Amino acid sequence: MSRVPVPLAFAALLLLATPLAVAAADDPSLAQSSTTEAQAATTVVGLSENTSRIFPLPGAQRSNFTAPDASVMASIRMGVADATWTLSRESLARTLDAATTQAERQRVLENATENAASAVDALLERERAARRAYLDGDSTAERYVTTLGELQARADHLLSYIGPRNDPARHSLLSYADRGSALRATLFSLQAEVTPLVTDTGASAAFAVRGGFSDRFSVLASPDGFALSTISDGLYQRTVYRPDLLDSTVDRTVSITDLGERTDALYPWALAGDGFVSSGTYTFDGYAYRVRITHLDGTIISYVDASSGQPYHETRETALSVVATDPGWTNTSGNYTLAVNRSYPGGPLRVSVTHNGSAVRAPISIGGARVGTTGVDDGVLWTLAPRGEFTVTATVDGREVRVNATAT
Repeated sequence: MSRVPVPLAFAALLLLATPLAVAAADDPSLAQSSTTEAQAATTVVGLSENTSRIFPLPGAQRSNFTAPDASVMASIRMGVADATWTLSRESLARTLDAATTQAERQRVLENATENAASAVDALLERERAARRAYLDGDSTAERYVTTLGELQARADHLLSYIGPRNDPARHSLLSYADRGSALRATLFSLQAEVTPLVTDTGASAAFAVRGGFSDRFSVLASPDGFALSTISDGLYQRTVYRPDLLDSTVDRTVSITDLGERTDALYPWALAGDGFVSSGTYTFDGYAYRVRITHLDGTIISYVDASSGQPYHETRETALSVVATDPGWTNTSGNYTLAVNRSYPGGPLRVSVTHNGSAVRAPISIGGARVGTTGVDDGVLWTLAPRGEFTVTATVDGREVRVNATAT
């Protein structure tokens, strides 16, 4: 999608002027993948064949566990974003009311759309720059996740100006755009680009940035994208974003029928198998599709490029009380058994401790770091899986029981 930049209003320029807002577009490692690589994008088995497949992040170069940092400056920028785009909607309404001709109204809408497009570009460039700094070792996981939390809030406010999904806010750009117009197509493409930054996982990070309580996050980063996951109140949340797989064209070549066949193949258990409950599709005009799948273990939202048929973003919520996991690794010592089930990097990791088959409450460490305690009733702890090989240790009756496991 090609756009002609238009200068933003002064308030918006202040909003977007941050230390990491320099684009990394010329970095070849952040360039779009080749067609061959894009065609290989697919889902893989995560926990078990008896639950939903996952959209992976191949080529992850860095991964850490962290919590976002409460940041006064980030909170201020988030608040400025809210005020800026709220005032922009009100200003847009007044300017359009004052326009005396259709041509004048059209110019107002086109200029406002270009301003929104510039803001979308700035947010995406901020994420790329922050990711590059994290990959290069110039920034920490904490700082990167803090940035993702900030961008979630700012993207949410920007989306209210563009028009959120299929329910445009009052005085948003989409509420004024004529059906079938080129302007409406451009706005849908902006939706498809910025909406993936607005997720429940990101909202949890944004809440922590504002000073709220934060669960632990797993973050993985590659030159092509990122994965962010957390566990809260028995629910596992995960977001994967691969902007390299989002085509810039607005010509839809993937029909709804083709999309159905494609998503059936991507999510055979959840969409076309025993786990299916319901599904729905939202179309970003000719740019992308948003597929929502409700299955027995939770929900999946997948964004699929309408010209390549490739998924470029997935967010999921999984109920850990019912999800199936395949057996992985066990070790028994002194009638105590430590079992670690199969998972994937950043995925939900089930750890259990029993004594002669009965549940045991025991502290659990991974790689020497304490991650929690198994439940007194079921002897189970759900935590987040590291990337690669790791050691899980349970401490019972003054002894340590260890299991070596792998998540790839």
